[in-house]
Amino acid sequence: MPQRVKSAMPQSTRRCMARMPLILALANSAISAAQSPPGVPTPTTPITASPVNTTNTTTIPEPLPVTTVSLMSNGPNPIPATGSLNWTDPCAILPLEAATWSRLNLDQYLANYPGGKNYTLADYALSVSVQNWVCGIGETCDAQQPCSPIPGPQWEVLYAVQNWNLVQNTLYNAIGMAVSTTQSITSALVTDLYHPTKRSPLWKWNDIFAIAGGIAALIASVVMVFPGTLLAIGIWYSINAIIATGEGAVGIMLLDKDKHDEPDPFQRWSEFAWYLGKWQSLAQGTLSNRTTDVINAGISTPQGISGVLKNGTYFRRIEARQFQQVESEIKFTATARILNAIIRDYGGFVTVGDGCNGKGLNGAWSDPDSISYCHPNKTMMNVIRQKKNHAVNTWYHGSAINSSYGFTAEYLTTQSYNCQMKYGKPEFNPYNDTAIPTDRNADCIINLPVCDTRIPAVRKAIKKHGTVKACRDVAKLPI
Repeated sequence: MPQRVKSAMPQSTRRCMARMPLILALANSAISAAQSPPGVPTPTTPITASPVNTTNTTTIPEPLPVTTVSLMSNGPNPIPATGSLNWTDPCAILPLEAATWSRLNLDQYLANYPGGKNYTLADYALSVSVQNWVCGIGETCDAQQPCSPIPGPQWEVLYAVQNWNLVQNTLYNAIGMAVSTTQSITSALVTDLYHPTKRSPLWKWNDIFAIAGGIAALIASVVMVFPGTLLAIGIWYSINAIIATGEGAVGIMLLDKDKHDEPDPFQRWSEFAWYLGKWQSLAQGTLSNRTTDVINAGISTPQGISGVLKNGTYFRRIEARQFQQVESEIKFTATARILNAIIRDYGGFVTVGDGCNGKGLNGAWSDPDSISYCHPNKTMMNVIRQKKNHAVNTWYHGSAINSSYGFTAEYLTTQSYNCQMKYGKPEFNPYNDTAIPTDRNADCIINLPVCDTRIPAVRKAIKKHGTVKACRDVAKLPI
């Protein structure tokens, strides 16, 4: 059996611009929370949304069954045999893990394969007597099972290739689904929540691409079924690269438009929908071209399969669910991120104060178009907005946020409050390198900036200058 080695392959892609606040990302460590003023719950005892609230609740759908589409179309995925393994048997069913790849020296095998500097992936397949091995976007290459008909070590290599190919196709399809999801959710939210006379940029172009890119990463992470985080990071780098490509090209088209008076939000959204389509085309084109480049590069070069398969990254069991199966799973998070952006576009932020003296539930405000929640400890939490430096307590069709979309005042305010308390800064996004989780109670799904009016300096400034100026200048909120 040929010896199989370690090839070095720098396969990094540039990180997405820090100014893209909604792109999904990985938090390796939490920032220490700021010291709580008197009466403010600490991060260890956060305000949490009640699981049941008959008048102010968010419906939690039943989880979808994990129905998978196996990569191994002709029979079940290989399962390691019990007892001792025969590592010299080319037909042995070995553990599908990076340690197996390393033990078989497959990095060396690819790096030193005869003619590998010039052999494409198709050439390699032919050299090991595998006919009609076609990978790429829109293609399915299937290694089947060891010695049916491909023996090892060729089987291990081609099995890893089929996994890599599945991930590329999943990302490609996720981009399309993300654009469709972004367009449908946003058009509904714009129709319901934007006043017809509102003149607004409806976010900056980099934000809308960030939303779509983040949803694409979210979809890919939900569709793909695999253990560990290695591939999740790899998926993020791919998403990161294509977001940057589409953002740069389409962004140039939009620069001049941002200098002129903006149309009404409906016309503006129509324009963004068109540019999102352009972004989708560019992003998918970039991914398709990069996939083709890997397939056509010499298998022993860092640009070829020895690079992407390095260290057994894709030598593991990977399965994919149908996109239709994950739609409801991603819809809540996708809607939450878009709603968060719309509230911020309106100048929205959360205020926290003492006393619940309103005529609504538990002392909250009673206006149905306000977003007001009173915690059982009598902490008042509201989502308000600033307009020309004045605080406005109601929202156009604000009641629809709960009645039509299921986002309660409790959820919006406590999510934002707990996020800021835990990470110590407003609008913190702990998902800048990976997909936002589908768990609606995960950190910072909603991350509106929070102004705690119980802080003496803030309260004093409010009396003198008003809420907006106090929260901006004293509480240092980006509003």
